[in-house]
Amino acid sequence: MNKWLRRDTMLFALCVALFVFFPQIDYSITTLFYDPMAAGTNPFIWADVFWVQGLYRTFAVLQWPILLILSAVYTFNRVRNSGQHADSVRSKVLFLLVLLLLGPGLAVNEVVKKTSGRERPNDTQMFGGSAQHQDFLDFSGACKSNCSFVSGHAALGFWFIGLAWVTGRRRYFQLGIAIGLLVGLGRVMQGNHYASDVVFAFWIVYWLALPLARWRRLSPPR
Repeated sequence: MNKWLRRDTMLFALCVALFVFFPQIDYSITTLFYDPMAAGTNPFIWADVFWVQGLYRTFAVLQWPILLILSAVYTFNRVRNSGQHADSVRSKVLFLLVLLLLGPGLAVNEVVKKTSGRERPNDTQMFGGSAQHQDFLDFSGACKSNCSFVSGHAALGFWFIGLAWVTGRRRYFQLGIAIGLLVGLGRVMQGNHYASDVVFAFWIVYWLALPLARWRRLSPPR
């Protein structure tokens, strides 16, 4: 566990340093999907591709069926089942439920996105809008709510890393990262987020998952 913590702490610090000292990474990546000379009204030429739109629409509402399913499983298990196995199931479901509420729910959408001030790429002068752009960790922007930093859609995708603690298998951690990155890529292609918005959506969910897993006495994935 100590090695795991040292490794993730160093990777987190590396991500911070990378975007702080090389903020142009965000703009260079966004530029790949931006063409001011494109025909039509949207210069983000991949924004309306079917799979990009599909992921956007799906992950805009996916938290609700997940919340309902987890709540139903927890309630049913509490009412109808007892014993050590039932306690284990409830503990795992509660972990996923609280991670959903505190990660993509409270921390991302209700705290960070409402206080970061970072304008979305397609709202900035650099990418066809009228607002000033902000570098990573520059909270001086005029955005008051639902700001670019961090990505709520990607955070919901990264929530699936929680399955790694529930199952004890690292492949589910990798699956959660893959889902979050794919959803985040779609949001970058739409011009709604920068790459750093996606990366740090992961870190918020991850740093919340660690203490919640300890609270529910779930072993780290192997």
